[in-house]
Amino acid sequence: MAKVGIFYGSSTGNTEFIAEKIKKFLDMENVELFNVDVAEKADIEKCDYLIFGLSTWGLGDMQDDWEDFISTLAEADISKKKTALFGLGDQEVYAESFVDGMGHLYNMIKDKTNIVGEWPADDYRF
Repeated sequence: MAKVGIFYGSSTGNTEFIAEKIKKFLDMENVELFNVDVAEKADIEKCDYLIFGLSTWGLGDMQDDWEDFISTLAEADISKKKTALFGLGDQEVYAESFVDGMGHLYNMIKDKTNIVGEWPADDYRF
């Protein structure tokens, strides 16, 4: 059975909360949560499907744990995996940089994995 890994970094608990909601929604016993603060390369590589969740801080910065985890992710072979991303941020105070952290992660991995789950922004008001 394919293994799904949900990797998240969470300073306030919000991203962890959403990661737990996604796990519950998937309702599969082969889904595991990984806090990037303690996750290792082997955790990434043992998963067939990856979901990366992060928040954006300030003017477009990735959450601190993700900043540290990027080097671990860069070492992992994710070339044969399907990968999805989700992002959190403050769209009211930081409208210009809302979910930029997710965009930075996307740009780092887009040529290294098969990213799935694009969503149109047609009906959103910016």
